[in-house]
Amino acid sequence: MVTLNEHLLSLKCPHSLVLLFHSLAHATQHISGHLRNDSVTQLRSRNKFGDTQLSVDVIADTIVFEHLKSSKVVSFASSEENSNVISINSSFADSHHFYSVTFDPLDGSSIIDANFAVGSIFSIWPSTSKCKLITLSNITHCKSI
Repeated sequence: MVTLNEHLLSLKCPHSLVLLFHSLAHATQHISGHLRNDSVTQLRSRNKFGDTQLSVDVIADTIVFEHLKSSKVVSFASSEENSNVISINSSFADSHHFYSVTFDPLDGSSIIDANFAVGSIFSIWPSTSKCKLITLSNITHCKSI
């Protein structure tokens, strides 16, 4: 079996990207623990897309933002639950070793009661000032189920 670290090193990923992938892996492990142990309740709020937020949506969103910040390689981030571009470490915005991340912290949460699979979806690209230069050629997708 190949570990995440071995795979990323075989691809010759920059150290900053390796740190980010490890941070996201730890975030999804943290989310998984909450899904196993917390009850799911509907909140009285909706995200920007009109979806009713669940307690686990907000918890997962908070967890991912915390891990992105602690990675120290993310400049800006945005999520389905919080669609505004959030400055994580804006002083890194012009460095090619730092990233912008958008994510759905808990994709499929609306069907969680039926015991269907849920996961987290991330899009990662090199940082530019407030994510203005997004192209398909520089987006990396990662899905954690």
